[in-house]
Amino acid sequence: MLTEINYEKLPSFELGFERGIQKGEEKGKQEGIVLGIQGIYNYEKNPTKIANILNIDEKFVLDVINNIKEK
Repeated sequence: MLTEINYEKLPSFELGFERGIQKGEEKGKQEGIVLGIQGIYNYEKNPTKIANILNIDEKFVLDVINNIKEK
């Protein structure tokens, strides 16, 4: 019966679990970068400088800053 199957022992479960962890880590990094930009923006209003400090794309910095201004 299907109710007796231990799904955690299936290879597909392990694959899905690993992918879920990877996606969670990526999302956490992205949120961390956004919070970093927001924090730095409080002290440094120059998007080019912020991008250089964080070693990220200036367009992304501008998108985050524009989102801050809209709120």
